[in-house]
Amino acid sequence: MATTLEEKTTTPKDSGEKRYRIMAKTPEEALKVIRKKFGDKAKVQSVKQVDGQGLAKFLSSPKLEIILSVPADDPQAKATLETVDKEGVRVEEHEEKPAEDTRGAISSSPSPPPEMPQPNFTASIKDDSMANSTAGISEDASIHGLLKRSGFDEGLLAAILDSPELEGLEALPIPHALAEISHWLKKRYEGVKPRSTTNRVAFLGTPGTGKTTALCKILAHSTFFENKTAHVFKVDQEIPNPDDALRIFCESLSINLYRDKGMLFSLPPSELLYIDTPGIPLNDAVGWSTLGQNLDELEISSRILVLNASYDSQMLKATLERSASCRPTHLIFTHLDELHNCTKLWPFVFSKEVSTLMLCHGQNITSDYTRDNLCKFLLASSFPRQVLQSG
Repeated sequence: MATTLEEKTTTPKDSGEKRYRIMAKTPEEALKVIRKKFGDKAKVQSVKQVDGQGLAKFLSSPKLEIILSVPADDPQAKATLETVDKEGVRVEEHEEKPAEDTRGAISSSPSPPPEMPQPNFTASIKDDSMANSTAGISEDASIHGLLKRSGFDEGLLAAILDSPELEGLEALPIPHALAEISHWLKKRYEGVKPRSTTNRVAFLGTPGTGKTTALCKILAHSTFFENKTAHVFKVDQEIPNPDDALRIFCESLSINLYRDKGMLFSLPPSELLYIDTPGIPLNDAVGWSTLGQNLDELEISSRILVLNASYDSQMLKATLERSASCRPTHLIFTHLDELHNCTKLWPFVFSKEVSTLMLCHGQNITSDYTRDNLCKFLLASSFPRQVLQSG
């Protein structure tokens, strides 16, 4: 179930209030429940991230736990308990342990540090870019802890905190510190020299990354917006590489689709050639090596590794390492529409070995992608709008 709503039957400090516990996958989902079910009378008491237990920890993403209180006699809250089951949200009775059982124990929802107000859930998670970080702000209010919880890579965090340009960062108010970091990221991005592609480009990746869809997006961009002549070639290995969807798309654009490599060397060098390769499983070292040899034989020097951005950072790095035998020159990230924020992508964008060419955030072939303003897109999905506007 996406969201669980539990009534806390114990009496809060204010006997005129009742407390509820909401477990949600995303801040947006929790905020929707709060606004729709409880209205403006709800007061958020605590917000924290909760990992799954056992195997669930590896099979599902962490959830947010929000404890809120509402007036005990609020009719809207009473109506919630009567209708919420009908709308697919489970309601369960929740009992707290007696106070004497928890004496001396470390609180699972620590109080905020002095001088810092209790997290304002409504204000904090309006901007989905920093939602995960604000969810755990009571655990560690340092800028390092905030960035770490929002998904920034540890290596990049170390570079941020060690940079002479960001000296004294921890002493700044959080909004000012985030604005300084956004400036630093932008400046570093502008210092990365992008690598241009040739007229012969191969698309490679593991199965299910959206490799062929990414090829179609670039193909449409080249023909529609750049008015270039393009051709497509399908590479086969031990397992045939089906061409149904791609063939139909090429036919609709009057683009030639080849499967005989003998035809490729007769194509004019000035015309574009896009190579669609079969998906290679991550652990298939032989498959990656063979694909690299095939691309060498076809004299393809521009090689785009397509990565599913919804995968965790370790999986993305492992795929990049495994594909080394194919010598990728560029990266395309897909499925960005499935991310809460894009903070984990910054180290890849800063790479000097491979250039990030495009970000795909939807299935529409002629749109839902970003090519020209990658930094702007990443900043907008990494920081709250207020931070970028104040900067």
